[in-house]
Amino acid sequence: MTRRAYIDWLRGLAVVVMFMAHATDAWSVDEGRDSVAFMWRTIISGFAAPLFLLLAGTAVAYAAGSRVARGAPDARVARDVAARGWQIFGIAFLFRLWMYVAGGFYRWQSLLKVDVLNIMGPAIAGAACVWGLAQTSRGKMAVLLVPAVGLPFATPYIRGFSGFAPLPDPIEAYIRPAGGYAAFTLFPWAAFVFVGALVGVILRDARDRTDEARRVALVTLAGVLLAAGAWTASFYPSPFPNSSFWSTSPAFFFLRSGIMLALFGVAWIWSERLWAGQWQPFVLLGQTSLFVYWVHVEVVYGYLTKPLYHRMPLWLSFAALVPLTIAMYYLARHARAWLAHKRTEGITDWRTRALTIMGL
Repeated sequence: MTRRAYIDWLRGLAVVVMFMAHATDAWSVDEGRDSVAFMWRTIISGFAAPLFLLLAGTAVAYAAGSRVARGAPDARVARDVAARGWQIFGIAFLFRLWMYVAGGFYRWQSLLKVDVLNIMGPAIAGAACVWGLAQTSRGKMAVLLVPAVGLPFATPYIRGFSGFAPLPDPIEAYIRPAGGYAAFTLFPWAAFVFVGALVGVILRDARDRTDEARRVALVTLAGVLLAAGAWTASFYPSPFPNSSFWSTSPAFFFLRSGIMLALFGVAWIWSERLWAGQWQPFVLLGQTSLFVYWVHVEVVYGYLTKPLYHRMPLWLSFAALVPLTIAMYYLARHARAWLAHKRTEGITDWRTRALTIMGL
């Protein structure tokens, strides 16, 4: 994949928002969680997972498009990119296993929890397969638009459909919340990946940097209009059954999607104009997002920081975000440098293979 600094920067922003969400959740005292400050913290932190999913979809289009440009047929490319999605799905279970062991084998049911990687993997595989259904860019955008719009609109009906009730809770949790297993569900979360893939097709087809800047501007404008339309629609009674604004409402999905699309313009201006060619730590965090995701969860929720658990005032847990981010940046930097050194020496072992799979 030909990397784009603004896309990596945007993923790095999602990483820092994720750090903030987990650090303040783990370390802040229970008192004050009904404050206005914590409310805004909750709203902002709610963008981390959707932004990861959307950018995962963007990466699908870029990776697939680059391979096609080198002469590979669409069908084979779709299978290869889909395989990466299933690889991430496997990593999700390895992550849960690690957390289970590191947590002292507490609650074996946690191994079956449906977290963001459990949704990201199948959604990437699905987006790659849908991308491969059409040959032209316009055709790919058309077929990707169907699940991008259809999944959010189907969500209220899926939540109320009794036919899923006989399924075992760990399976049903992939479709709708069941038995406390679902932190995320395919409906509507997978749709963010399809939205991202649609955006990726638009941006990947740019003829040159000027054309790409124009396309980023169009994506940004579309995001603003989409967010404004969804915000306006949210004030009207929902025509859907079982619709709750903060969970199943299509208006909430498209509001978040619009805001995230508008952020492409912010990322472009910051990383391609104001700081082009200069040191940008968010870019490195974005490029190593899967690695720092794994490590920081253990740091924040693990035994190392257990004495801090629910012991810090909110302002101090926000302040602790600074050293946490710096530590994760330098850890990712040194891990990448170590891996590059091993590759130069031609050394391949389980450690280098693991770091490669983690995206370093």
